[in-house]
Amino acid sequence: MAPNEPRLRKGDKVQLGYPYLDELDIILKRAIWIKLTIPCLPDFDLSSNRRRTRHVMAQMRDTKTEMERAYVYLLQAMQECSNGAQLAAVLDAEGPWSLHWTLHFPKGERARDWDNCVPALKVWQDAMVGLRLGWFPGDSPRYIPTGSVTVVPNSPEGPSMSLVIIGTASVE
Repeated sequence: MAPNEPRLRKGDKVQLGYPYLDELDIILKRAIWIKLTIPCLPDFDLSSNRRRTRHVMAQMRDTKTEMERAYVYLLQAMQECSNGAQLAAVLDAEGPWSLHWTLHFPKGERARDWDNCVPALKVWQDAMVGLRLGWFPGDSPRYIPTGSVTVVPNSPEGPSMSLVIIGTASVE
């Protein structure tokens, strides 16, 4: 550090082009999250690299089947969640929410690129929004503005995926 540069002390306010750090601290204290573990991977036939030789009705049938599968596994993950109160708090949060997926590919199975996983996970996100689960009011950027996909090849946990849902708690 140069001798003429000001030193920051605890409690100093620093503006980063975003809210002041004390306001950011309030935002971070309001963040609540839950992690769900799902014992399978999505159907990669629905990825953007799939062959387009199939009839559109067959593709719609595959999407519907994957939606039902997503519904069952998400419901199971919700029931197996060790902290039901935390899950309820996240899903009852005022929003917006953030979805962070981690896909664990077992040894010997070809791990997909993260950008090819996004279309396959769209059906899973739609299952959370739809009339069946109704976890979120919608999946537009107003409700779910951010998310991420992380691919873990040769994972001892695979094949599985985990979903971290981050919500914003209401201030009382």
